[in-house]
Amino acid sequence: MECFSELVKMYIAKGEFDFHPKYKEIDLVNLRFANDLFILCGATEVSLKLIRRALRMFCDLSGLHMNSSKSFCYFVGVSQVEEKKLCEILRISASSLPVKYLGIPLTTRQLKASDCRMLVEKIKHKIKGWGSKHLSYAGRVVLINFVIFGVCNYWCQTVFLPISTIKEIENIVKAYL
Repeated sequence: MECFSELVKMYIAKGEFDFHPKYKEIDLVNLRFANDLFILCGATEVSLKLIRRALRMFCDLSGLHMNSSKSFCYFVGVSQVEEKKLCEILRISASSLPVKYLGIPLTTRQLKASDCRMLVEKIKHKIKGWGSKHLSYAGRVVLINFVIFGVCNYWCQTVFLPISTIKEIENIVKAYL
């Protein structure tokens, strides 16, 4: 990924690359997490063509390829027509905010209950699959403590869950017990 950063820096030095407006002051172009990459730029045709060229050069140098089916563009303040045109440049589809990373919505604001629907649905799905006819009360408690609260703790390490979501999860767990 260092060569990608160097290529983008070269485009910046030439004045060909447009920063994302919120990150120009700190020269932020990309964020890396394990094997994931967030590329931040202004929503211009020139910038996206430069990114596509940098990704192609990175691919040629490293042999690593971007998985287009797992890659997305996120736009703010861009018309749908422009959004479609810009997505075609990178040959990846658009998605909507908030961005989900490892299953958790990333946002700068506190989550709403609607942002946590997938967590509640995931818990319901897990409990539905367990059934309760063949498990003792103690067995159900162990599953709840390790699986359900494990998933909740994973989310809580990153974001604050709304009280309404916590209460909904508690009600689901009580009904299962």
